[in-house]
Amino acid sequence: MRIHGYVYRPAIPSARQQRSSLLLEKIWHCKDWYMDGTLDICPTMFSQLYTIHGRRNNQHFPLVYALACKKDYFTYKGILNQLKLAEPRLQPTKIMIDFENYIVSIGLVDILARRCMKVREAVENYQGVVLSLLGTLGLLTKIAELCPKAPDTTKFLASIKSTDLFGTISLLYSTIVPVGECIPPRTISLAAAIFNLLVTVANLDLAAFQEVLGDETLSFQFFDVIVILLTYCGTELLSSGGPKSTEKNETQAVVVDLVATLGFYCANNKKNQNRITSEQWTLVIKNLAKLPTQFEIVVYPTLVTIITDNPEAQEVIGREFDLKFLDEYRNSDLGKKNMLISILKSSDANSNSNKKIKNQTSA
Repeated sequence: MRIHGYVYRPAIPSARQQRSSLLLEKIWHCKDWYMDGTLDICPTMFSQLYTIHGRRNNQHFPLVYALACKKDYFTYKGILNQLKLAEPRLQPTKIMIDFENYIVSIGLVDILARRCMKVREAVENYQGVVLSLLGTLGLLTKIAELCPKAPDTTKFLASIKSTDLFGTISLLYSTIVPVGECIPPRTISLAAAIFNLLVTVANLDLAAFQEVLGDETLSFQFFDVIVILLTYCGTELLSSGGPKSTEKNETQAVVVDLVATLGFYCANNKKNQNRITSEQWTLVIKNLAKLPTQFEIVVYPTLVTIITDNPEAQEVIGREFDLKFLDEYRNSDLGKKNMLISILKSSDANSNSNKKIKNQTSA
């Protein structure tokens, strides 16, 4: 690793060394640093050219260049250590970095994912564990919100795949299945945070989201949890007593994001459409039909994603819902504004399926 600014000092300093000393003096005066790495102009033998710019009197100066072989915690620590050795007086008051790229490169995302993967039992009675997991899920959600959609320069999408959605499906399965259909409040909070993260990831990259959930084992765990949650939440929200106001809000949040997650799962994916409408998971559709009317705003778009270009799925959904109404909803102004419906691919097959729906309902 070569850092411009860190020099050995012979008896007669060269012009380059004098210039480096001036840069070190200048960076000491700059209290605001801007740090980032680039791959485009980096020599092939290195992984990145890392630069530090400083700001002083509303002017920005390029101050440090480092050719690094890796993009990890130890590399960045080494750069800063070398600077500190060269100029011990360095004390920046503000440092701005490429947040998403940095936290992925230092392995923080993998560390957070492993924290979720370690859970193998219900955690309702462990308040500290629940709070830690909620913080972990909240941070992952915020990172997903900040990440660029394409290309995957931060390698965040690669982390999504390698960690199976950060271990969230196994976390759901481990914490919800053991308690059955009477889910306690802390576990509901955990479920709300997980589905919020899943919707955010699906918004970021639908293909990666569907690819991970396409795994047979994960898909089984996913739907097992879906059935339990829909059964519990639907019953709680329909009951006269119902949950307390705070718990009710979180229960509603679970339902909204859970149903939206199903929509993303099925959008433009016939394999997933067939899976959710298979005999094995008919309870999912039946429970969607039992939800209070206030959730129609999210249930209808999800149903549209399930039946689009899929006559077999239309037949199954038609047993519980009015297909003609779903077709009208999709073509309505409200439907066209919906995020789930907007990502559906239009095709000739789709128009043919719409005709088939109309023929079936008019028969």
